[in-house]
Amino acid sequence: MNLKQLQQQIENDAVANFYVVTGEEDALLASAYRLFQSLIADEDRDMNLAQFDLSEVNLDTMINDAMSMPFFGNKRVTIVDNPQFLTATAKVNNHDQELLLKLLQQPNAENVIVFLLNN
Repeated sequence: MNLKQLQQQIENDAVANFYVVTGEEDALLASAYRLFQSLIADEDRDMNLAQFDLSEVNLDTMINDAMSMPFFGNKRVTIVDNPQFLTATAKVNNHDQELLLKLLQQPNAENVIVFLLNN
């Protein structure tokens, strides 16, 4: 999927629960970030837009936030930077793995989780 297709999904309110955005161009990743940010009204962003850098925050914290329902809004967007657990070299402990599987198997319909991978 490219940025134009993502924009069409957003405009048609046909957004999936999970996205993995990869690329080497910071400008394109920033454009994708802005598109996902646009899902949340400006006045709701403080409560319904979260961003986590997994090099600074543990996976458990991000997953618990991503499982939260939107607060006085229609959607909740969680953007995850540096999701090293998606690489072949990273390991996930059993507790985080169980939470991650629960999140993937039973996502909140109103939530969008975006993993940004800068190759």
